[in-house]
Amino acid sequence: MLQSFRSARNISSGTRFFRNALQVNPYEYIVRHGVQKGFGNESAYNIAMINACRENDIEAIAVTDHFRVKNSQQLSQAAKDAGIIVFPGFEAVSKDGIHLLCLSDLSTEPDQLERILVECGIYPQSGISPTSKYVTVELLENYQQKCKSIFVAAHAAGNGGLLRTLSGQQKTAAWTSSALLACSLPSAAECAPSGLREIILNKNPDYRRDRPLAATNAQDASNPQELNRTNFFSIKMSDVTIKGLRQAFLDPDSRIRLESDPLPEDHIELVSVAWNGRFLDRSAIHCNVNLNVLIGGRGTGKSAIVESIRYVLGLYPLGKEAAKTDDGIIH
Repeated sequence: MLQSFRSARNISSGTRFFRNALQVNPYEYIVRHGVQKGFGNESAYNIAMINACRENDIEAIAVTDHFRVKNSQQLSQAAKDAGIIVFPGFEAVSKDGIHLLCLSDLSTEPDQLERILVECGIYPQSGISPTSKYVTVELLENYQQKCKSIFVAAHAAGNGGLLRTLSGQQKTAAWTSSALLACSLPSAAECAPSGLREIILNKNPDYRRDRPLAATNAQDASNPQELNRTNFFSIKMSDVTIKGLRQAFLDPDSRIRLESDPLPEDHIELVSVAWNGRFLDRSAIHCNVNLNVLIGGRGTGKSAIVESIRYVLGLYPLGKEAAKTDDGIIH
């Protein structure tokens, strides 16, 4: 019987929370910006960053240099070799000075991203932080559908952020753009500065969105010490994909968990259920750590599963009719 339970653990349990760091900088970035922290070469930096990811249980990252792609490839490959999932992407800077994280499908090749940069008006990768020839709204709406990318407003409430830099109609149009799905903050949305907090929480009528922007903690990480609770967060997905990321940003209340959010209270958890013999012979379930739902037609075993769990926990139904049904199923 124990083998049946062990086998059940190999069955998918559905969605779970994956910890992500979506604004990791490559070695060339820290050299270019003069923020090198004692790393003699790129290999040493990459090893330190990968070790920090492992220590913090980070399972997925995005390496997002400023309008540069090829500079990120060594760190991206080192992460993949370590079993960490990497979203291809870069950090865009619009003509009006807004920083945006552009995240693409896992299958996107560097050459494809390089073509996107050309379309964004970036030709030679010169300067510390080149800017696009397009303003924020143009950059968002012209390329979101064409590139099937996800845009996140980087450090939205800080310097170079959308809420601090833009004003008037430009600010409203950019914040309410349907192409923008999330914003990055150093802490929870409720802790944002007064005046910006209402916008982020979708309570300011002038900036009202059909769906509020998902609040994330995706801050710049340029050394292992910066991979901390203000630089990563968890996303609930069945598998780490760009579609899963998009769905999480569309449903942040149930699919995004910040490190500052309270942890669930301790509770008893059903890990797996298995049967040997009779109606559900050799059936097994690997339960999800969150919500589990049974769906099926009449006679497919929904009640048998529930009554089996009730039986082993010693919980007996109230009422004669319920007890009669329970006894029949258990028999």
